[in-house]
Amino acid sequence: MCLIIRPLLICGLLATITARSHAFQSCPTAMDIELTPPSEVGWYARIVEFLGDWFIVGDTFDGTLRCYHWSGTEWVEVAGVVADGMTPGDGHTGYFVGQDDLLLGSAADREGAGGLSQVGAVDIALLSSGTPTLTSTVVPPTEIVSGRFGNSIAIDMPWVAIAQQNGSEGTFIHMYVTDGESLTLQQTLGWTFPVQGLSLSNNLLVASAPYADIDGLWGAGAIVTWTLSGGTWSHADTLTADVPAEDDHWGFIGRVDHDQLLLSVPGFYHGADDTETASVLRYTWNGTDWQYQQTLESPRSVSQSEVFFIKVQGSDVFIVWWEVLGDAHYQFNIDYWTLESGTLLWTDVIDVDGSTNRATRHNVAVKDGMVAFDGSLATDGEPRQQDRGVFTVPIVDCNDNGQADSCEILNGAPDDDADGLLDACVTCAADWNSDGRVDVADIVRLIVELWGSPDGDLTSDGATDVRDLIEMLRTWNDCP
Repeated sequence: MCLIIRPLLICGLLATITARSHAFQSCPTAMDIELTPPSEVGWYARIVEFLGDWFIVGDTFDGTLRCYHWSGTEWVEVAGVVADGMTPGDGHTGYFVGQDDLLLGSAADREGAGGLSQVGAVDIALLSSGTPTLTSTVVPPTEIVSGRFGNSIAIDMPWVAIAQQNGSEGTFIHMYVTDGESLTLQQTLGWTFPVQGLSLSNNLLVASAPYADIDGLWGAGAIVTWTLSGGTWSHADTLTADVPAEDDHWGFIGRVDHDQLLLSVPGFYHGADDTETASVLRYTWNGTDWQYQQTLESPRSVSQSEVFFIKVQGSDVFIVWWEVLGDAHYQFNIDYWTLESGTLLWTDVIDVDGSTNRATRHNVAVKDGMVAFDGSLATDGEPRQQDRGVFTVPIVDCNDNGQADSCEILNGAPDDDADGLLDACVTCAADWNSDGRVDVADIVRLIVELWGSPDGDLTSDGATDVRDLIEMLRTWNDCP
């Protein structure tokens, strides 16, 4: 029976996220930030990220960065980063990256010293003083009209990669090392097509090149990889679709974390005319090239979809899908996947009150069981794009207190059986994920994690087997 049920229910597995960086002083509570622009204009997006005890929001509408610090009891907005380049109207795009106390803000539209337009620059700020403080500005080694230096940045200490457009020649990627305060140029890489985004991890540099011509097909798309050896970055691999197609923009989004790469296969928006449903491909690095592992599809049945953002966080992956539900009606969903025995399994969907408002969710940040994203508030009752906000919510919050269960356990909340679930939330024996009901997620956990061990024994016979599965079905949706 297990052999039949396992493949059918595997996507319902619920697992808690484990902390991958130092814990907050105490567990932050969920936070909603209303950020409504002063006028109704076209689409725009916000970038979010956790850096230590900081939460940073970059606004591409007005080009500002807003910084929130966790005091140990509450989120406090801290003024700072107000020097040249970090204020509205000076070529700042609101795009940024950071690691530890270092914050790198893009000023890709800034004019050059010679008056050339959109030459670009990157501003460096430090968070360690308690107030975000601009320390220096990195300008491009060579000024290029509309070069937009800093349009894409990636960081993995001590390396920083900064992209610079080079017109018809493609893209320069400048490689810097940082001492934690400033950047020193080490090498410049070149690619013959525009680069959409950079991702840097574990001596691997990945560039999304969705407009690359492959086999004479315009805009077929590719993922380009460089590796570091002896202090020098060298081209190692160019990954393309098995069957390239013109105007497919394959690999529009690519994210690398250690030796794992996830990339988007285009759907109805970025793909060719006959492509409607998007997916995500997962690869692992074998030292010389990328090896295909699996394809991730949306767990919902939709005829048209697009991948909007991918966040790789160790063994956890978050995918933002743009899904068409009907005529002029669509929604964004954030799906949470967890690596189990070498395979990414769908775990849960993260949303705000089941919202179906029309709003862009541009990216996702994750730390200590909290996930942050750009979303919709619909403050006037209409789901218009200007009614926007930023949300931080727990990934798993069984006691509904606005705090992540994994963070509470790290800070001493009882978990006597060490199953990653708060003891206070266990309401009945078969409710393995402590969500107050026995359902398909509990059956999947029983089969995938507990089968054959004594840990899922509901019949007191010392083993977890089909008898325990039958006992679960007797209590289906029957937790008190």
